Amino acid sequence: MERQGARAGRLYSLEKAKVWSLFVIGITAQSLNPHRSTLNSIFRMNEPTLRELKARSQKLKPVIHIGHDAVTDAVFAALDQALTDHGLVKVRFTDHKSQRKALAAELATRTTSRQILLVGHTVTLYRTPSA
Repeated sequence: MERQGARAGRLYSLEKAKVWSLFVIGITAQSLNPHRSTLNSIFRMNEPTLRELKARSQKLKPVIHIGHDAVTDAVFAALDQALTDHGLVKVRFTDHKSQRKALAAELATRTTSRQILLVGHTVTLYRTPSA
């Protein structure tokens, strides 16, 4: 009996985490209201599509390297152009490795893209191609 109770507790925790992550995504989408239609298509990505993007990102090499200057307007311009050209882009942090989670979130927010994967010092971003 205790075993089933422990398992139910873990499942409840997982469900609570899913609900919380959806809540956070909803808040992010609302705070970036000017690009609402783009964000709806980005944030509502189904699991097979997400899995395919993760698989595609394994073979990519980093296009943007973020060094000691951190994130500048030139980095955002280059990343925006790379996302426009390719859709799926890898970014490598050579410095500021302790801040990589916050920087990855900032990159995704300012370029209206979605963070697909964050492994080690590399983040993969995706933005749907515009028609």
